[in-house]
Amino acid sequence: IGSAEWILSLWLKVVPQYTVVFVRYMIVISIVQSLANSIRVVNQAEGNIKKFQFWECSFLLLVVPLSYLSLKMGLSPESVFIIQLVIEFFAQFIRIAIVLSKIRMNISDYLKGVYLRIIPALVVPLAVTFSLNYVMVSGFLSTICNAIVTNIVLLFIIWVGLSKEESSFVKNKIQSICIRK
Repeated sequence: IGSAEWILSLWLKVVPQYTVVFVRYMIVISIVQSLANSIRVVNQAEGNIKKFQFWECSFLLLVVPLSYLSLKMGLSPESVFIIQLVIEFFAQFIRIAIVLSKIRMNISDYLKGVYLRIIPALVVPLAVTFSLNYVMVSGFLSTICNAIVTNIVLLFIIWVGLSKEESSFVKNKIQSICIRK
């Protein structure tokens, strides 16, 4: 995220005013949207998708009129992305409420099993990235260094967060790949 301006300048030469901010918001929005995929799959597997689709789509459609109103009121263009991000968060809670009640799963169990495991994998690498960007001058070398260090930290955080079964599965997969080669 910190090297967005440098990377965009390679591509666009002249980076328009809000481009870096838009890219950063879209990355965050994409992360939030990716959390919805597992809920959608469970809902489709359950079979009764009418209620889920109605509420999810109705709520997500609010982005259009609310964005229009924010721009009409003279708010900055980034307000559109903030609105989309907020609506995505609320839509995720609607998805969770609908699907978990169908499959009789406790919301606190879901939040602990999914979100509490994801938070360190998001927060720690972001902190590392921002720290490195604060110390280093933006450019090719800092982008490569930042990517390497952040990925190492991310892999470590993910490994620590795996359950015994998951880490055993990963070890077995790595061993089977190494044995084949």
